[in-house]
Amino acid sequence: MVRVPRVESLNFDQEDGIVVYKKSPLSNEVICEFIEPTKESITKGIENLRQSVDNVEDLGIVKRAKILMHLADNLENSKEEFAQIVNKEIGKPIKLGLAEAEAAASFIRSLAGAAMFHAGEVIPSANRRKLVTYERRPYGLAVLIVSFNTPLPNYAWKLAPAWLAGNGIVLKPSEHTPLSARLFVDKCIESGMPRESLGLLFGGAEVGKHLVRQEFELLSFTGSLSVGLSIQEASTRVMRKTILELGGSNPIIVFSDANLDHAVENVVQSAFSNSGQRCASGSRLYVEQNIYADFLLKLKNRISQLKVGIELGDEIGTLVDQNALIVYKDFLNQCENSCKVWISDSSISHPNAHIAPPAIVEMKATDPLFGEELFVPILRVASFDTAEQVLEYANSSKYGLTAAVWTKRLTLIELFRRGLNAGVLNFNGPTHGAEFQFPFGGARNSGNGTKEVGIGSLDEYSFKQIVTIDFSN
Repeated sequence: MVRVPRVESLNFDQEDGIVVYKKSPLSNEVICEFIEPTKESITKGIENLRQSVDNVEDLGIVKRAKILMHLADNLENSKEEFAQIVNKEIGKPIKLGLAEAEAAASFIRSLAGAAMFHAGEVIPSANRRKLVTYERRPYGLAVLIVSFNTPLPNYAWKLAPAWLAGNGIVLKPSEHTPLSARLFVDKCIESGMPRESLGLLFGGAEVGKHLVRQEFELLSFTGSLSVGLSIQEASTRVMRKTILELGGSNPIIVFSDANLDHAVENVVQSAFSNSGQRCASGSRLYVEQNIYADFLLKLKNRISQLKVGIELGDEIGTLVDQNALIVYKDFLNQCENSCKVWISDSSISHPNAHIAPPAIVEMKATDPLFGEELFVPILRVASFDTAEQVLEYANSSKYGLTAAVWTKRLTLIELFRRGLNAGVLNFNGPTHGAEFQFPFGGARNSGNGTKEVGIGSLDEYSFKQIVTIDFSN
C-alpha cells in the first residue's frame, strides 16, 4: 500500500485526533491525509496563541510590512507550485490557479506599501496645545476561516490585513485545501512571521464549531449563509469583531441596447468560470423579451465552445467533490419536468472526475428555485418586459452580493444604481473579477456590512484608538 503524505497542523496538538483522507476531484484518489485535532487540543492551542499576540504588535508596522513584501515575492516565485496543488485539490484549471496566485501576491504587496501611508491621522482640537491622534490598534488573535473555491486569494485577503494590523493569526482552511494552506503558511514563516504567533488548523464542520466557541478577539469567515448565521450566533455570546462574507445568487440583466457579443462573453465567464463555484458567480440571467431567443442562441453556441475537463488547456474544471455533483444533478432533476433544460454536449472522457457540464435552465423568474444559491455550473434564465419588472426580479433573492447590468442608457443605469440591492454592482461587466484595490462585501444575507480587500480592509482588522496629549497641563 502506497503511503500518502500527511499534512501537519501548526501549533495545535494532533495526538488522539481523527485521521481524514483528502481525495482529488480529478481522479477520486486519496492525495494526502491530515488530523482533525480534538476539542481539548483546539482550546489549548488557542490559549497558547493568544499569549503570543504581543510578539506581532511589537514588531512594528514597518517590519510587518517588510515581511509581507517578502511573502508576496515568495508567492509569486511559487505560483506554478501553488497552481499545481490547487488543481490537484479542487480541480481548478492551471491557468486560473496561476492568475489567482498572481492576484494574491499583488494584493499583499500593494496593501503592505499603502499601509505605510495610512497608519492613522491627527485630529484638530479647540485646545491648540492638545495633540489628538486616531490610529489603528490590533484586536489580538484573529481567526480566519476560508472557503475552498479560491483558496490562495482568500488566504491573502484575510491574513495580510490581519497581520499588518498587528494581530496573531489562526488560519482554518477548508478541509478540501490542506496542501495549499500548508504551503501558504510555510511561505509565511519563510518570509519572517514568528511560528509561535501563527496557527494552522485543519478540519471540517465539527472543528469549526469548536473553534468559534473559543476565546479570541476577531473572527473572519467566508462561506455559506447557514454556517455564517451559526458563526454570528456564537459571536453574540462574546464581544468579538466578526467579519462575514457569505453566499450569493447574483443577477445579470441584459437590455436590448447592450453590446450583446460582449454581454455573452461576460455571462459565460460569470456563470461558469471556476465551475460556478464562486460566491460572486452570475447564476441568474434576465434578458429583455425582444432579444431573448437570439441572445439565448448566442449564449448556447458560446458555451458549446468551452473546453471542459481535466487536461492542461481545459477552461472548466471539476466540482470540488461528490456532494457538489449531487447538488448539480438533483437541481436539474427537479427542473426537468417544469422547465427547459439545456446541457452542454462537452465530451468528458474521465469517468472518475467530478465534472459537471455547463447547463442552462429556462424557468419563470418568480419560481422559488430561481433565487437560491447553487454553487455549481447551472445558469437560470428568464425574460422580462420592463426595467421596473426586472428590478423587482433581481431584488427578489435573499442575497445581495454582486450584480451586473448591461445597457448603454444612462436613465437605466441610474435606476439600477439606486435600486438594486448588491454590495458590488457592475455595469457592462461580469458579476465577479473585482480588482484587489476594490472593497468587496455584500448586502442583506450576503454579509454583515464588512468589507474585505482594498486599503479599507485594514480598518476591518483593527480598531481605532483615539489618544489625546494635553501639553497645556
